[in-house]
Amino acid sequence: MLSHRYKSYVLLLLLSLICASFNLTKPVHIDDTTYLLIARKILEDPLHPMSGELNLASNTASPISSINQPFLFFYLQALVMLFFGQSELAQHLLMALITSIAIGFFYRLARLLVPKHALFLTALFVLGPVFIPGQNLMTDVPVVTLWLIFFWAIFSVSEGGPTVKYWIGSAAIGAACLVKYTSLVLLPIFLLVIVLRRQWRALWALTVPVVALVGWSFFNYFDYGHVHILNRSLESFGITMIILKAGEWFVGVGAIAPFSVIFLSRENIRRPLWIAAVCLFAGEAMFLVSYGYYKSFYLAAWWAFFLVNGIFTISLVNISFMRGRKGNDKIKVERSLILFLWLAGSFTFIVLFAPFMAIRHIMLAVPAILLLLGYNFEQSIERRVGTFGLILTATLGIFLASSDYYCTCG
Repeated sequence: MLSHRYKSYVLLLLLSLICASFNLTKPVHIDDTTYLLIARKILEDPLHPMSGELNLASNTASPISSINQPFLFFYLQALVMLFFGQSELAQHLLMALITSIAIGFFYRLARLLVPKHALFLTALFVLGPVFIPGQNLMTDVPVVTLWLIFFWAIFSVSEGGPTVKYWIGSAAIGAACLVKYTSLVLLPIFLLVIVLRRQWRALWALTVPVVALVGWSFFNYFDYGHVHILNRSLESFGITMIILKAGEWFVGVGAIAPFSVIFLSRENIRRPLWIAAVCLFAGEAMFLVSYGYYKSFYLAAWWAFFLVNGIFTISLVNISFMRGRKGNDKIKVERSLILFLWLAGSFTFIVLFAPFMAIRHIMLAVPAILLLLGYNFEQSIERRVGTFGLILTATLGIFLASSDYYCTCG
C-alpha cells in the first residue's frame, strides 16, 4: 500500500501529465509568435534586444520596445533555442516544466493552509478552465508560478520556517517583475507582511527586486536609450472604462468558477437574500447592456449568467475573508489578509493597467480565490458536492483546452 504522501506525488504527476498532453504538440498562436520572434532577436544580439523591429502584420514594422512585457522569460526561451534550435516541442517542454513547478507549489501552499483539502484544491486549480488552456508559450503560467513560490515562501515563514525564505520570496518577486510588470503589486504586499510581523531585518530582502528593476532599467537605457517600465504604453481610461473593465473581470471570474457550487451552503452564506438580490440585479443589468451591444439573446444570457456567478463567487470570498478576521487567531487573521491582498492586488492592476481583459489575465487571481475559500470554509466542503464541483470544473477546463488546441490546429 502506498502512503498518503506517495499517493499525493502520483496524483500531482498525473495532473502534470494531463497538462502536458494538451500543450506539447499545440501549435503556437496569439502572442506566442511574437515572443518567439523576440527570442530569436535576443539570440542575434543579446545586448540590444529592444533596439530592433518586428514585422507582425501588413508589412508594418513596430519597435520591439513597444512590447508591454519585460524580457526575462524571452531570454529563457532564447536559451532553449540556443541548445535546441527552432524546435517548438522544446519550447513546449520548457512550459511543461514550468507548469509542473506551478502545480507543485500550489499544492505545497494549499498543504500549508488547507491540508485536509490540498489535493482537491490543486485539482480544481489545475483542471479548471483557465490554467490548462492558458499554458501556450506566453508569460501567464511562468508569472503565476513565481507568484506561487513567493506566497509559499512568506506563508512558510509564518509556520516557523527559517527567515531565509524571505530571500526566496524576494528572488521570486524580482524574477516575476522581470517576466510581467503586474508583479509590482507584490512589493507592497511583501513590505506589509514584514511590518505586520515586525521582522525588520527581513527588509533587506527587498533589495533583491529593487536591484533587479534598477538593473533592468539601466540595461534598457544602454539598449535603446529609454527605461522600458517608464516608456511602457498605457491606455487612457476614464471612470466609465474602468467600471466596464471591472465588470468584465467579474464576468471572467464567473466564467471560470463553476467550483462556486461547492461552497453554496447556508452555513457559508450568512445573508443569502442580500447576495441573491445583488446578483440578480447585476445579471439583469448585464443582460440589457450585452443585448443592446451584441443584439444576441444567446450571448447576453451567458454574459448575465457569468456575471451573476462572478459576483456570487467574490461575495463568498469576502465572507470568507471577514470570517478569517474574526477571533483571536493572529495567524489566521494574517493569512486571510494576505490572501485577500493577493486577490485585490491582481484585480486592481489588471483593471487599471491592462490594455484589455482576457481570461488568462484572471489566472493570477484564481489561486487566491480557491485558497481563501478553502481556508475559511474548509469544514463546509461536503464530499458529494465537492466531487460534483470538481467534475464540473474539470469537464469545462478539458473541453476548453481541447477546443483551444483544435482551433489553433485549424
